Amino acid sequence: MPSCDLTFDSMFESGNLDLALQVQPKEFNLYLKPDTNTKGYCSWFFFKVTRKPDEKGKFPRRTYQFNIMNMYKK
Repeated sequence: MPSCDLTFDSMFESGNLDLALQVQPKEFNLYLKPDTNTKGYCSWFFFKVTRKPDEKGKFPRRTYQFNIMNMYKK
């Protein structure tokens, strides 16, 4: 699989992304940290995604798919 041109970040107040796994060149499975004071539920997300420019310093249009895997409440 080609290297990823995206960077995921949640190292800020209220950031809750735990893990980002690349499953296809433009598809990612995202796992969230559980909400505070719950029994492991996730009902929101807060993280940042940045993209590196191509070799010409440009940002051509691309579409990515993010699958949030554990966002649910029973």
